Amino acid sequence: MKLKKLDYAINQYLDDKISLGKSSEIAGISIWEMLDELHKRNIPLKYKISEAELEIEKLLKKYGRSK
Repeated sequence: MKLKKLDYAINQYLDDKISLGKSSEIAGISIWEMLDELHKRNIPLKYKISEAELEIEKLLKKYGRSK
């Protein structure tokens, strides 16, 4: 079942329907595991600056730090 979720999430990501972060949520894995999976499958990273900024903000919030 997890493999189907992963495949679905990757396909949605490749079709530009969801972000990298959202694809990892759908697949039920961390963003780092998703990056590893994309690398294993030789899928290039499509990461926008705005997505990186959002991820950084989430991490800062999570760990109680601010800009």
